[in-house]
Amino acid sequence: MQKIEIQIKEFLSYLKSEKNLSSHTLTSYGNDLTDLFAFLRGKRKNTQIYVSRILRNDLRDSLVHLKQKGLENRSIARKASAIRSFFKFLLREGKIKSDPSSYLLTPKLRKILPDILTIEEMKTLFDHPELKGTYSSERKRLWLLRDLTILEVFYSTGMRLDELTQLDISSFDFNGETVRVMGKGKKERVIPVGRKALKALRI
Repeated sequence: MQKIEIQIKEFLSYLKSEKNLSSHTLTSYGNDLTDLFAFLRGKRKNTQIYVSRILRNDLRDSLVHLKQKGLENRSIARKASAIRSFFKFLLREGKIKSDPSSYLLTPKLRKILPDILTIEEMKTLFDHPELKGTYSSERKRLWLLRDLTILEVFYSTGMRLDELTQLDISSFDFNGETVRVMGKGKKERVIPVGRKALKALRI
């Protein structure tokens, strides 16, 4: 039987190559799984844990333990997600015969609506004096024009921040007024772009 550490490493390698997850997410998943097996070793007073012998109650007890430590529901839910993804991977790879995480309950999360800018606030932002006035240096002028262009594209397309950071000028179709972005799972999609954003890009 493979050691837990090797199985976690294989799982993270799979997530990196197939799911295109960020390095931050991969690190979080690795830490969550390491914490889980540290808890199970302490619970069973055994340094060697095999994934094929982990039960649903073991996973449930690990989440109860996190709650007792004072972790917030959102953090517990994230750790539970890592656990479910890991055991689904093991099941698909034939390392286990059944998935002990399949009916793992997690705390309910309170939905928080994101704060958004009003139309008037956006107008104020785009009409900021620094973006319209004179500049103390050519470098500052270019920086401000860059920032204005980023805001225009972001506002016009509604794309995700990580999608925005991957763009270059070749991503844009100026005649078709669209932009190609690479989303989650390396899936490409085409988004309409407003004329003001395209004009800003041409400056």
